[in-house]
Amino acid sequence: MKRLRHKGFYNSIFIKLLGIFAILIPVIAMFIYTNYQARSTLVKQVENTHQNMLQSYWTQIDNELNNAVTFAVNTAWFQSDLQLTLSNDESDSELAKQRISLNLSKQILYGTNLVDTLFVYTDNAYISASASQNPEERNAVKSYVMQAAESLQTSDLSLKTDWKFIKIYNHSSMIHFSKGDNGVLTGVYVNLDRSLNYYSKNNPNFILYLIPNEDLQHAISDIPKNNLIITAPSSSAPISFVEVIPEDIILKALPFMQKYTLAISIIVAALLPFLFFLVRLTVVQPLQKLNKAMKHIQRGDLQYRISPYRVSNEIAIVNQTFNQMMDEVQHLKISVYEEEIKLQKSLLRSLQMQIQPHFIINSLNMVYNLLENKDSQTAKKLIVHSVDFYRYMIKVDNDFVPLHEEIKHVDTYLQIQSIRYMDKFTYSLDINKMIADMLVPPMLIQNFVENSIKYSVQSNKCIHIAVNVDYFEIDFYPFAKIIISDTGNGYPINQLELLNQGKIIAGRDGEHIGIRNTVQRLSLLYEGKAHWRFYNDNGAVSELMLPALFPELAEPREGDEE
Repeated sequence: MKRLRHKGFYNSIFIKLLGIFAILIPVIAMFIYTNYQARSTLVKQVENTHQNMLQSYWTQIDNELNNAVTFAVNTAWFQSDLQLTLSNDESDSELAKQRISLNLSKQILYGTNLVDTLFVYTDNAYISASASQNPEERNAVKSYVMQAAESLQTSDLSLKTDWKFIKIYNHSSMIHFSKGDNGVLTGVYVNLDRSLNYYSKNNPNFILYLIPNEDLQHAISDIPKNNLIITAPSSSAPISFVEVIPEDIILKALPFMQKYTLAISIIVAALLPFLFFLVRLTVVQPLQKLNKAMKHIQRGDLQYRISPYRVSNEIAIVNQTFNQMMDEVQHLKISVYEEEIKLQKSLLRSLQMQIQPHFIINSLNMVYNLLENKDSQTAKKLIVHSVDFYRYMIKVDNDFVPLHEEIKHVDTYLQIQSIRYMDKFTYSLDINKMIADMLVPPMLIQNFVENSIKYSVQSNKCIHIAVNVDYFEIDFYPFAKIIISDTGNGYPINQLELLNQGKIIAGRDGEHIGIRNTVQRLSLLYEGKAHWRFYNDNGAVSELMLPALFPELAEPREGDEE
């Protein structure tokens, strides 16, 4: 039974629905993980690609910076025209300046427009070549170089000095100085903003910074965390490229489904409880109510109906059809029940007619034997008891008689049998007076007593027959427990199961219909509310439990006299 219950539990729609949702949760988790992996892989690929691009760009920049610095150093230390610029011969000095300017222009022209200005400064001249077309910026650089030349000493500068970061004409810039032992100052000027714009032309969707290494960590900490940050340091100058790529730009490279898988998965995961509640409300609960109704019908409660409630049209039609079907079934059952009552009354009368002749034949045989033996006194006594017996038998046509009358009839019957068996048995009758007026079927107890005499009285042993009627309650409703027992050999073991099932017992002398007729009468009269049990306990024991009906509570049956 437990196994069937467990099977029914696991076979319910509610459990299957839970199983479906239990499967969906790992699937959604897998989608989320796959989306996370795709995003991580894409970000890593973008990071590697842009890291390589920045490094490649820095390689070109570093080469140009190195070439410019080398040119400036060589000019400061090894250019012979620098001496001529200091010559007292004005013609030689001007020619030397022209040649120096031409060399500077060539160096700027052959570059990649990263170096804005190459300059040479002597005591009496400032010579420069610039890629910038802005005269204000060129004048600002000239002014800065002339001011710086006054404070710079040859001992302050090595052959290759560090870059210095400055602000020129509101531009972030860096400058490099070289000074020879002849006092001539050369240098390289780079406009960082212009270099940054040159690179940004090829990457308009990204944000690019050129940041001195000493300010790099602080600058990175100020960038929002939801961006990809790529850094690439220069090998020639203390400066780094910092590229900031917004996350939404990276995600544009994802396919449509992968791009929105995470959002869809999160939305589905958030909707799962609502979907579960919705399915339970619209499908599971209506089915559970229908299942509850079916269980009520299965238990015999044909009055049960499904109350109207707000539900989908399909379920509403099912509930309405169920209620209509049960109305028709109940109407049909009432019709069948009325026909069955008529059949039961006819059968009950037939059963009663089978019981009555059984004792009449035995009684007449006893009177005949007594008269044959010249025992007229006992015969008269037997006739008086028989008159009382048959007077009671007239009431057999009634469905019920008072219990005290049935007990008096049993006492009459036992006195008749004691005449027949002459001290082969004793008997006792014990009845609770609280239920002496309750109604019982006529000849109910007498039939069991007769069975004890028939099968338990022996020639060499005196038995005792006891009838006990007691009172008890079940859920505050009174019941009578009637026990008929004897001290004979008891019921045959192989017949007890048949007796408890109300089946016919076939013996050597034919079918035994007495007990079977009795339990059938109880089943019909009490409509399934009566119970019986047969067992052995130092003899045969017949136990009956009947709901207590009293005259004012008993419902008159069709055909009964009022």
